[in-house]
Amino acid sequence: RPDRMAPLGSAGIRATFSTDHKSYTARRGRTISVPVLVKNTSQESFPHGDLIFGLSYHLLSQDGQMIAHDNDRTYCEQPLPPGGEATMDLKVTAPSAAGIYQIEIDLVWEGVMWFKDNGNPTCTVTLEVRPLLGR
Repeated sequence: RPDRMAPLGSAGIRATFSTDHKSYTARRGRTISVPVLVKNTSQESFPHGDLIFGLSYHLLSQDGQMIAHDNDRTYCEQPLPPGGEATMDLKVTAPSAAGIYQIEIDLVWEGVMWFKDNGNPTCTVTLEVRPLLGR
């Protein structure tokens, strides 16, 4: 409804994210699972279903420069009501080059918005990518 619309960037905090660890390690090219506690701090339920609403991440360099904005998702299987919490396993694929990276955790409502782009804070963890054994 027009009386409930908000300009892009002004939606504010609608979700919070937290992880058990502030850093993770993976071999290059391998996929790891990062458990993320997602809390709905809005007044509306989050939608659910494949290709609708999911947890994802932005891959950043060690100094915070964007490397890959759009990555794999873990889709919500159940609606998340206001005040509700759910732990979701975020699948993170390590880059092919060894090094230190930042994983910026975000929610995406497919075809509608990334929460970060509408003023919602993200959660960032460090990813150390190691070479494959024997290489």
